Order: sequence, then C-alpha cells, then structure tokens
Amino acid sequence: MAEVTAAQSKGLWGMSRPLLVEQGLQLSIPLLDSFFLSRVSDSAAAAVGALTPVLFFGVNILWVTVFSGSSIASQRLGANNREKALATIATYSSWILILGALLTCILYAVSPWVCSIMQLDNETRAYGIQYMQIICLLMLVWAFKLVLQSILNIFGLPQWNMVANIVFFICNVLGTAFAVYGGFGFEPMGIRGVAWANIIASCIGVLVCAYFVITRVSFKLPRITFLTEFKSASHHTLRIALPSMIEPLSFDLNMMVLNGFAASLGAAA
Repeated sequence: MAEVTAAQSKGLWGMSRPLLVEQGLQLSIPLLDSFFLSRVSDSAAAAVGALTPVLFFGVNILWVTVFSGSSIASQRLGANNREKALATIATYSSWILILGALLTCILYAVSPWVCSIMQLDNETRAYGIQYMQIICLLMLVWAFKLVLQSILNIFGLPQWNMVANIVFFICNVLGTAFAVYGGFGFEPMGIRGVAWANIIASCIGVLVCAYFVITRVSFKLPRITFLTEFKSASHHTLRIALPSMIEPLSFDLNMMVLNGFAASLGAAA
C-alpha cells in the first residue's frame, strides 16, 4: 500500500481551513491601507484603492506560478519520489524569486505611467506614485513568502502558515496605525510610512515562515538532482502556469480599467 503523506492524512478540511485564514489575512493589506489612509487624506486612500488591482496583478502571477509548481511537487511526493519533489520545489522557487525581482523593477518603473493612464488627478497621482514605488518591493518579499508557504503546505503543515500570517497581520495593523497616527516621539509618516509598514510586516512574516520551514521540514537536495530535473520541472510548471494565468489576470486587468474610470471622476468615486 502506498505511503500516505502528511497532507493526505489531514484531509480537505484540515488543509483548507488554515489556507482560508491565510489568504484572508494576506489580501487584507490594501483594505487596511485604504482604511487608515482615509483618516488622513481622501486622495491618499483613493490612490491605494485605485492601484490595488495592479498589486493583485503582480501577486497573481507569482501565486499561479507557485501553485503550478507545488501541485507537481505534491504529486511527486505522493508517489514517494521525494528527490524529484524536492527538485521541483527548488526549480519553481528559482523561477518565482526571479519573477519577484523582475516585477519589483517593472512596477517601480511603470508606476508614473500607470497612474497617468488611470487619469488620477494631480494629488492622487502623486500619492499613487509614492505608494507604488515603495510597495512594489512586496513582489520580491512575497515571492519568498509564497515559496516558504508552499513548502509548508506540500508537507502538510498549513497551520504554521496560519501562525505566520497572524503575526504578519498584527504587525501590519500596528505598523500602519503607527505610520498614520505617529507616537513615541515620531510624527505621522503618511502614505510612505504605510507602504514601509507593509514591507516590514511582510518581512517579519517571511522570517516566521522560514523558521518553521527550517525547524519542521527536512529539506536536503543533492545539487546533481536539481540540475538534472531543472529543465523537466520548469517545462511542467510553465505548462500549467501559463494557461492558468489567463483568468485571474484578465479579472485584474478588468478591475484596473474600472478603477481607472472611477478614479477619473475624482477621489470620492
């Protein structure tokens, strides 16, 4: 009889419950930013709201790539082929980190253009560029975060992802509130402070995830296996990822267009 993996033994509800909490907390970032910034400036809150689909566009590229690679790794682990599973994890991790770095650079470079084509007014556009040129670092930070989370999920340990995301959420709320209201002798830092609070909170979440991966998962891959499997694992990952990107990215593009129309009517809209 085939060996049952940790993920299989937990069943659908055992795996999905922590994942639902994890996704809800992760996607709360732009909502929290808009909520706190609305206490400071309508234009700042409008800038974050208008640019939320742009962030989700980048995150979805990363998420689909990780999902595709981790599904292949899970199949190989379920077939008791641990070395190939680890090689697949190493392969899609390499691609996702490269993608994260590229998306960070691209979003930084195109942020003035994006704010311009969305027809934001001058004040909202200025806030939007400030926010995007800092928050784009989330693409690289979340690339690490998604890789570490996928490893914990593959090995049937989603509860530690939930713990890491709870820590991240608490840090994000406290950091964003501190950036907006100030305290301990510091003045409020506005939209730049809010963006940096998100980056710092996400880095803390990554460190917590990394701790659980290091302490809970046995992950040792011979270099020769990685080099041998790299091409095959890359091919299978991209074969799943590229078609899977169409639906979420088309939705995000649609939301960008709608937000652009709404933003052109003013900050209140």
